Amino acid sequence: MIKKIVFLIITTLFMVTGVYAEDSRWVWVDSDSTRSIYIDKQTIDWDESANVITFWSKTTTLSGEEWLSQRKVSLDYKMIGTLAFESNSPDAGRKRKTFSPVKYYPIWIDSTTEKEVNAVCDELHLAPIWGTKTHNWKWIKSTSEDNYFICTDAFCYYGQDVYGVFAKTTWEGSKGHMIGKELYFINFNTRRIKRYNSHAAAYVIAPDSVEEAIFNEAKKIVNGNENS
Repeated sequence: MIKKIVFLIITTLFMVTGVYAEDSRWVWVDSDSTRSIYIDKQTIDWDESANVITFWSKTTTLSGEEWLSQRKVSLDYKMIGTLAFESNSPDAGRKRKTFSPVKYYPIWIDSTTEKEVNAVCDELHLAPIWGTKTHNWKWIKSTSEDNYFICTDAFCYYGQDVYGVFAKTTWEGSKGHMIGKELYFINFNTRRIKRYNSHAAAYVIAPDSVEEAIFNEAKKIVNGNENS
């Protein structure tokens, strides 16, 4: 019985030591049923003059795979790109890849990427990338099938009178309650709007449209923040 207790104590000590060793470098970000994500706090680099952060993230899976990604973040434009990628799996072994030029894309709110960047910001004692970790949505319009909302606490100025705001749509689909999020680029001077994932050019806002509802509410949000 005593041997069992000693064994459990030793096992527990090794488990705790393992956690502390992992925590000394890799900070847990998020997990689901298949994988866990961490950021490496030892390799975080913040270029204050450019307001750009570079860091490494790691994804581990239950099947034994591991992915390392070196990421670069623009804090001003809320954009992220991948500089290098390394994968290691029991079947394929280790593979490495670098990216040049680096392609940047917006950091989606309520995404794992946002959680990664916020974890890095925490290590640097900076505010979350979008100013807050939990986002508020305001209803702006409904149709016979869909409901539309705008995020009231996440917007970005990209220059040349263009702002970015997030909107989401909810509807009842074949698989139940569905939610779709989209980033819109808006020019308040020309009254034009464009979806980030659309290849079409920015278009004029039609009266009584969903785009007009997004435009009007976004203008209130931006003006409210500029005047506060």
